[in-house]
Amino acid sequence: MEGYKERLEALIQSKESLYRDLLSQENADVFESAKDLLVQGLLNGQRVFFCGNGGSFAQAQHLASELSGRFYMDRPPLAAICLGSSGSMFSAVSNDFGYEEAFAREIQALAQPMDILVVLTTSGSSPNILRAVKMAGDFGMQTLALTSKRALDLLRVAEVTYAVDSEDVARIQEMHLFFGHLLCAQVEAEIFAEPLEDVEDE
Repeated sequence: MEGYKERLEALIQSKESLYRDLLSQENADVFESAKDLLVQGLLNGQRVFFCGNGGSFAQAQHLASELSGRFYMDRPPLAAICLGSSGSMFSAVSNDFGYEEAFAREIQALAQPMDILVVLTTSGSSPNILRAVKMAGDFGMQTLALTSKRALDLLRVAEVTYAVDSEDVARIQEMHLFFGHLLCAQVEAEIFAEPLEDVEDE
């Protein structure tokens, strides 16, 4: 039976490979596109909506709060909202219209053209996520997806996609959070004109 140290060593090796994959030119370009999408949108008065299911929903809430609250620096809040955060609204729509409509219905209620939808999904095949991306497109929103290489449907429709090259759900989610934190730090630094290397965590 695999012990603690063996499991940890295997985890370290797999995570190192995924972190190094972020250094590839492909992923560096994806990061720049994602960062520019958020920075330009927020500077132009657009809002950023996040959504996901399960652990990805928790991460969607987490990243939205990093932007609307604070990340590294004290500064004005940024317009970031996590869809599905109202339990009564989410359950009512799921009950009355079907679970796959829950995020899409909220987009209909709140979104404006050129707002940004950020979806987090390890599979890229969740019906409510794909429906949200379709609704976002109908509304003229811009879309950023944090997903995995197996998300063929999502890879075809999202404007910017960071796809983790892993089949392990936990590793995919961990890389989504890491990528999201990198984005929050760079977005905050660029919007508020403070070089990233000069920012210190408290």
